Amino acid sequence: MKEKFKKIEEAVQKATGKSVDLGSLETTSDIPEASLIGDVLLFSTSYDYFLVQEEGRLDSLIEDRFSVGDVRQPPKVDHVETEEQCREALKEREIDLLIVFGEPMDTSFEGFLSETEKAHEELPIVWISNDGSESLDRMDLSNLEEIFTWNGDGEIILTIIQYIEDKICFSKGDFDEHARVILLVEDSRQYYSTYLTHIYDRIWSYLDRIIHEGLTREKRIERYRRRPFVIHAEDVEEGRERYEELERDLSCVITDNRLKKNDRAEENAGLEFAEEIKEDRPELPVLLQSSSQIEEDMKNKDIEYVNKKAPDLNQKLIEFVDQRYTPTELAIKENDHLGGKSIETIREFEDEIKHLDEDELYELVKESELINWLINLTEFEIAENIETIAKSGVSPRRVKEEVLDALEEHRYASYSTAVTNFRRETDDLESRINRIGDGALGGKARGLAFISKLFSRFLNEELFEDLEITVPRTIVLTSDVFDKFLEENEIMDSSLLKRSDERISSKFIEGSLPATVIGDVRAFIRNTRNPLIVRSSGLLEDSMTRPFAGVYSSMFLPNESWETSLRFREVCDAIKHVYASTFFENARNYLRSTPKNIGDEKMSVILQEVVGKKYGKYFYPTISGVAKSYNHYPAKGCDPEDGIVYLALGLGKEIVEGGQSYFFCPECPKSPMFGTPKDFIPHSQTEFYALDLESVYRRVEKDEETSLANLDMKKAEKHRVLDKVASTYSPRDDRLYPGINREGSIVVDFAPIIKHGSIPLADAMKLLLEIAEIALGYPVEIEFAVKFEEDGNSAELVVLQIRNMVSKDMFLDIDIEKCDEEKLVCRSDKVLGSGMITEIRDVIYTKPDQFEMKNSERAAEEISEVNKRLLEEDEDYILIGPGRWGTTDHWMGIPVEWGDIAGAKVIVETPAEGRAIEPSQGSHFFHDMIASETCYLVVDDDETIDLEWLEKQQVEDEMEDIKHVRLEEPVEVRIDGKEGKGVIMKKVQKGAETNDDN
Repeated sequence: MKEKFKKIEEAVQKATGKSVDLGSLETTSDIPEASLIGDVLLFSTSYDYFLVQEEGRLDSLIEDRFSVGDVRQPPKVDHVETEEQCREALKEREIDLLIVFGEPMDTSFEGFLSETEKAHEELPIVWISNDGSESLDRMDLSNLEEIFTWNGDGEIILTIIQYIEDKICFSKGDFDEHARVILLVEDSRQYYSTYLTHIYDRIWSYLDRIIHEGLTREKRIERYRRRPFVIHAEDVEEGRERYEELERDLSCVITDNRLKKNDRAEENAGLEFAEEIKEDRPELPVLLQSSSQIEEDMKNKDIEYVNKKAPDLNQKLIEFVDQRYTPTELAIKENDHLGGKSIETIREFEDEIKHLDEDELYELVKESELINWLINLTEFEIAENIETIAKSGVSPRRVKEEVLDALEEHRYASYSTAVTNFRRETDDLESRINRIGDGALGGKARGLAFISKLFSRFLNEELFEDLEITVPRTIVLTSDVFDKFLEENEIMDSSLLKRSDERISSKFIEGSLPATVIGDVRAFIRNTRNPLIVRSSGLLEDSMTRPFAGVYSSMFLPNESWETSLRFREVCDAIKHVYASTFFENARNYLRSTPKNIGDEKMSVILQEVVGKKYGKYFYPTISGVAKSYNHYPAKGCDPEDGIVYLALGLGKEIVEGGQSYFFCPECPKSPMFGTPKDFIPHSQTEFYALDLESVYRRVEKDEETSLANLDMKKAEKHRVLDKVASTYSPRDDRLYPGINREGSIVVDFAPIIKHGSIPLADAMKLLLEIAEIALGYPVEIEFAVKFEEDGNSAELVVLQIRNMVSKDMFLDIDIEKCDEEKLVCRSDKVLGSGMITEIRDVIYTKPDQFEMKNSERAAEEISEVNKRLLEEDEDYILIGPGRWGTTDHWMGIPVEWGDIAGAKVIVETPAEGRAIEPSQGSHFFHDMIASETCYLVVDDDETIDLEWLEKQQVEDEMEDIKHVRLEEPVEVRIDGKEGKGVIMKKVQKGAETNDDN
């Protein structure tokens, strides 16, 4: 870590000539060794560590969850990011648990596991994999205690710690005699990772309710030791063994239906196991989950059932677990002596029953709710005594005496006076980033928190003259608010996913946000009348492997009204619409191309002040931009590692949706990326996006464009903005002159800034990319906006978002030089991606010699239709067509969204009606393509594709503009990311291997 700080310090000094006092970002802790799991070592890249840490959230969660009732010390989690650091840490001190997240760079993973297991035989090692697929089964992972799948929430670290503790307790027989056990039988890593996180979350919530400061320390320890434990089995045989060992300690069983039985996966193995349990213990609750519809088989068997494909799967699981440990409050019915009341503690119960007459107490004692309540408080002895009293047949008068005697004995034995601390949370509206709720921040908010910390540590206002670097003022509604909203409004019914996007949105907007957050949201709205954007920040967004960029909705709001209640209502509706977009068709299509399930996503929401200035009825920043530290299409004289920056006038929609924009290399910003000045004119921006402050919120059109206006350059000139970002092209001498004071064509080339340095934007972006890549350990992408101050000479650079660009697998060594030229389907010297694909047999392509760009929107609809069908069949495919894929300009390419082609693993871009169009890297479409490991090939000439061979293949579907063919044998795709070359080969080349040992 110190070496990384040193590199950042050197980068800052080189870029600015100024030094910065780094100190140390490493935190120290005086937390003593905990019971069982005291010291945890997390081995991961710095970016993966940031994912689980979330700006200190992991530390606070560990402190909160494991210090419940002050009965034990929270475990200490230390982080290392290299194999050498990991070895040293294991040598220097006693580590109770090693967690490896992802596949750390420069590490032979299987060799590392083998070596570590030999050197530390008693050390449990757990792996959190970024890949939820069963392909992991091909690896030798026998040295691992357990494998989990990353689910987008750092809470999985807490889950792993508690799970390993439970496992140790089980192996040692160290359960409290009254402890209750949940048995989970599930073989899918993706599912049990999610299930265990939910189960432990409910257990911790349950402990929060029953352990409080009114108890003595001894009583708090007792209740903690009597907490529910979780035991996990992966097949039927192991499940039966655990059942027989635990039997009377079990409080419930959760089992999958399709499980291994005698080394073979059998569809109804779980059902048979559940039936055996019910025959042995009819009263024991059992939940069966299945990917197939077997609800009819559950009738009259008293076995609860949930479909694993249902959107409310996780909610049903949570409800099932909650039912085992509720109520933790006892409802006293209204009577002549006492109004209806909920009782939370034994002391309250003792005080209240004194007001009941003998018959009323007699009826209460006879009810099962009282016994269940006492059991759920872990007061098993009192429950047993009162159950004995209830069955004794004594008179009501005697029942009251015996109950009071039992309670008095318990009170004197266990309780003493305690003072409960009063805590009131406040919202600091002056700070840049605030949270409402206790859940996860989500991907976008995580990135903002990261960059904010980076700025506070390494950058200050004096580093760049006339340019201040900041983050926008932001409120984050964390993921638990989303969970509460779904639960309180009973959103997740079985018909939800059968509705259209509009009906889903309407259902969400009809709901009410949790009362606990409404006051906080209203306070924020009351204190700002700046325009707002309400953005998604899902747990899965901007993650290393599945970014979900552009999949969910965003809403711009003018926030102009003097009526706070109106602005508040609009913001609440926008929040609920963003929530709803989690279940829109585009998001569901995207999910089908990933190992994730729709129930895995939890939505946090960002309320963010829009960057910019007001110009009459419009509001926009002078510049919006996207910067990347790795450029897949470097210009002559630039290296891929030099990066690329895209700029546009106005709001960033022009860039992220693949429209016209200016781009430059931050390493050599003054070098032209086009040929002559005249060559640049067709690529110059002619329109820009602004927020229309007079727009009206319309429930039927709730998306980012509802409040946006598309303006021409005359508006920018009228607003006196154009002179800061444009030049004038003089045809007389074929030159571009900065500013707009000459006769000629206006060209938005940002020359006053980039070439003539009116503000040091190029230097700032170069530094930001460099230090962010050093800090994260991966190539990064940064979205930003620039607004000029009133003096016109100084500006504010506001970073809106940061995320990683690629995974390290992109740079495997792939050999394409030995390819047989006769078997080439396609060759390209401009590629995006890296690797080898050998199992694709489906190809979708626009009809050669027939397709016209004027029909590109129709072609997009046709492709989307075939894409859906292939997703359902779980078939990957190659997509071939002209122009820029994912653009919103249908004359420049085919305007698909990522969900329309989510099954494509290889995309080939051909010339559009004879002209090559510069590929865009500034769009959400391209970011999703990169992170989904989709290969992209650009060909400059149709003759480099064997279209004649394609036309001979079996036609599966043919529409007006496209064909879908299925090949007799799969093709082989080889992409060399280092050299920027790729090929598609007919048939599989026997013996072809990558040069990568992994």
